[in-house]
Amino acid sequence: MRKLSLLMCLLLLFSCTQEKEEVFPNYEVKVFMRDDIPNTKFLKGEKLDFGEFLEPRYIMVNEDYILVCENGLNDIFYVYDKEALTYVKSMGKDGFGPGEISRSNFLHKGLSKGDFWVYDNEGRTFNKFNLYNDTNKLAVNQIKQTDALSSVTNFVPITDSTFMAMAMDSEHKFLEYNWNGGLINTYGKWEHMSEESFSSFILFVVNQGKLIGSADRIFFGICGVQRDYIDILNRETGKVLSIRGPENIDPEFEISNSRGFDYPLIESDKIYYRGLFFGKSSIFALYCGFTDKESIEKQESRIFEFDYRGNILNQYFLDNSILSFTVDEEEKKFYCVSFHEEDPNVVLFSYDE
Repeated sequence: MRKLSLLMCLLLLFSCTQEKEEVFPNYEVKVFMRDDIPNTKFLKGEKLDFGEFLEPRYIMVNEDYILVCENGLNDIFYVYDKEALTYVKSMGKDGFGPGEISRSNFLHKGLSKGDFWVYDNEGRTFNKFNLYNDTNKLAVNQIKQTDALSSVTNFVPITDSTFMAMAMDSEHKFLEYNWNGGLINTYGKWEHMSEESFSSFILFVVNQGKLIGSADRIFFGICGVQRDYIDILNRETGKVLSIRGPENIDPEFEISNSRGFDYPLIESDKIYYRGLFFGKSSIFALYCGFTDKESIEKQESRIFEFDYRGNILNQYFLDNSILSFTVDEEEKKFYCVSFHEEDPNVVLFSYDE
């Protein structure tokens, strides 16, 4: 009788395991807490004195240049010589005419030398610029957002004809499109993020984040703004690794119907991850853990370093509050935009100390 009971338990356990795998195929969750971080390094930043921009938002190292962008105050992009740390030129004409943009929502390196892409959610355009285009400040390629792509809020170009995106009306996290709006492939589902049953839109808003791609476009990541998670897609295998931590707390929210449809109102205004960078052998994530007000007051940030299996390797404490960042792995430097009310600028950190 005891042997029969044991057999029934094993069969039940096997059945539950199979059911779980069928519900969440190709999806692995890895949790880390603060006590799991093996190494902590404290870095002191070198704040630069670039005076051309007023409110910097994003930063990129592209070839031999540092690219800083802001939104619609004059020009959009400011280019600096990386070695000399001197101003070179500005790019991106503010406006809604052909080749013009009004703001830069996200900044991605392109596929060819000197190329970079931005999305303008006011003009509803995808725009490609080139650092070496000295004839004018306009985009060298501007693609209007079609009705088929009306729900797209994030994008990263994969090839000259396809891109990875996030969309408000999809049950999937990662969506691969062509520029005409044709859906090529999907990866991961928002239902992975909750044990309760909510609409895909509710889960999208609660778990909204920034979409980033690796240089070779094999890996794509979403880093949560209002929840501390990082989802990493391997496009070649279709598998998604979800790194949860260092708090691993589901955000609390109420559902409002004041706008005519269900919309989640999140109770906390704490910001978690502000950015992500895919390196050659590790992944860097910019972590905040404060509200915007607290960030300005405390003037500190952290960058977590993970391997591609999701293991936490290092924690870098930065002595500035950082809004966005990028990594130069050859120089072993973090190039950052400081989050400061009175004096925002570019800050450099060396992480090989």
